Amino acid sequence: MSELDSPNPHLVQHARIIAATPRLWHSAVTFDPDSRFRTHLHSAPDYEAWLQTWLPGQSTDWHDHGAGSGVILVLQGTLLEHLAWDDPTRPAQIDPEPITHEAGRPTEFGPFHIHRLVNSSSDPAISLHLYPPTLVEARRYARYGDLLDSVDVRLVGAPR
Repeated sequence: MSELDSPNPHLVQHARIIAATPRLWHSAVTFDPDSRFRTHLHSAPDYEAWLQTWLPGQSTDWHDHGAGSGVILVLQGTLLEHLAWDDPTRPAQIDPEPITHEAGRPTEFGPFHIHRLVNSSSDPAISLHLYPPTLVEARRYARYGDLLDSVDVRLVGAPR
């Protein structure tokens, strides 16, 4: 998919600019041995930028971003993204093949994208996440074998 075909080419463009300008994010890099570190970098009229750092083995829970979309851009290292496919008639099904995200390649996701990110490498990773600045309901999921079921819903994002 080219940026011209992208559902939100402006998010990809902003992510590339931020990534190419380390003075915008490098001082925020912190590695926490107990859990993945996440910090808000910047808000603009059309996006919010977040920086996340990952030591080996650190991950997110299974979650979605509700009706929101976004861009993930790994700045250093490699992250694996595990996906699940939602079906309104039954629990979400986990895809057995994760996607590898390497530094420098932005990845977009759309509404109700169920995923889990993990640093399964032996090196630390840093990632940039951009989201439209909207308030959405996001869900967390519990895993049951290769199925997921929603366990709670919370509001995330900046109200406008």
